[in-house]
Amino acid sequence: MTTAAIIPPVLPPTHSLFEDILALLIGAIFVSLGIAMFNQAGLLTGGTAGLAFLIHYATKIPFGMAFFVQI
Repeated sequence: MTTAAIIPPVLPPTHSLFEDILALLIGAIFVSLGIAMFNQAGLLTGGTAGLAFLIHYATKIPFGMAFFVQI
């Protein structure tokens, strides 16, 4: 009977604090760009973004604040 070799677990690479902050910033920029393009095309009619736009139009609360408060 043969014994299997024990393979140590492979740890994922860790990122620095700068890389984490940069990733969050780039992600937020991509989301805001997508929302801006959907808004320009008139496609944001449902979901969280649609509800945020309804709140924005009804109460004049900034869209970003209405969208953030819902999440």
